[in-house]
Amino acid sequence: KHTHKYSSATCTEPKKCSCGETSGKALGHSYKNGVCSRCKAKDPNFSYTALSEKGGSWKGMFWVQDGVKNYYEVTFKIDEKMVSYGGGGTALDIMGSEEAVQEAIKNGEAFEFDGEWWAGGFGGGGITILSISEKGNTVTITTDEGNVTFTRTGEKTLKVTSSSEGFICSQGIKAGTVFTFS
Repeated sequence: KHTHKYSSATCTEPKKCSCGETSGKALGHSYKNGVCSRCKAKDPNFSYTALSEKGGSWKGMFWVQDGVKNYYEVTFKIDEKMVSYGGGGTALDIMGSEEAVQEAIKNGEAFEFDGEWWAGGFGGGGITILSISEKGNTVTITTDEGNVTFTRTGEKTLKVTSSSEGFICSQGIKAGTVFTFS
């Protein structure tokens, strides 16, 4: 006589025996921020608030290696249709000595980012946002100096997938940089 041995139920399938017998019901999806917490399936009815409706600022930081390691802090100001940026380098490169770096840390003139200490070293600027396009979780911001494409990873986060070469810095905004809404 056959004894049923059931596999665990999944989001879409009930418990199932190798003989084909089923028991109970499928678990159903448990969506959070558009993704099932069990199986990672995307919620077909989910959409984030459009950037144009959300407004505000989206800030991110990244570093590049242009002979000397530099950081860039970039803010997309949606309501103002403006991108502002500025940056600097590793604190030791800018300050010149470990003692100067420690003094800058103590005075709040240096900050930790990505496991290193950084300090301001060069000015910044502003760029005009010409348009914002959103298709699903893909956001493209076009400026008078180039484009940046993001993937929406949350209601308050955007992750850079690509950027025009030379946008903000010679290499563009580093892919993978996360921008956070504030």
